[in-house]
Amino acid sequence: MICACFDFDSVENFHFLHALIVMKCPPEALHLSCVMEPQLLSEKDEKRRSPLSLAAGDLTYPRKTLEHLILLFPRAAHVCDIHGRYPLHWATLCGRHSSSGTDLLFVANPIVAIIPDNQGWYPFMLAASSCDSNTDLIYRLLRENPDVIQGQSRFYSTYFRL
Repeated sequence: MICACFDFDSVENFHFLHALIVMKCPPEALHLSCVMEPQLLSEKDEKRRSPLSLAAGDLTYPRKTLEHLILLFPRAAHVCDIHGRYPLHWATLCGRHSSSGTDLLFVANPIVAIIPDNQGWYPFMLAASSCDSNTDLIYRLLRENPDVIQGQSRFYSTYFRL
């Protein structure tokens, strides 16, 4: 039944934890799977998305789930997918608020707030464009580095020069 939801050519392309998240399994099932098989947390799907990225972009999952995923595998907050998006990008795009986990994602990888995705969208822009935009979140993201308004982040230009 889970397999019917995914396009894959072989068993190697099937990612169990990703499947649980896409099928909106209860958070308790995710937690149990992560504890029993922690290596699942580091897997990436065909679009290089981590389980944290999928959960961050799905409001079905509460803050506690994101907290659990970050606690078990903090490096997932540093995983960039093929769209140039990190979990913070996905969380802001889907309309997550600070109280529902974006603050956790920011603390786990604060630099992402000043990195645009492949289309040039910063997390604050994605937050502003979501149907449920939250001015508090937009303000917090901009307060950390106001230079992103001009697309000239001091940190980004200093540390990521070509």
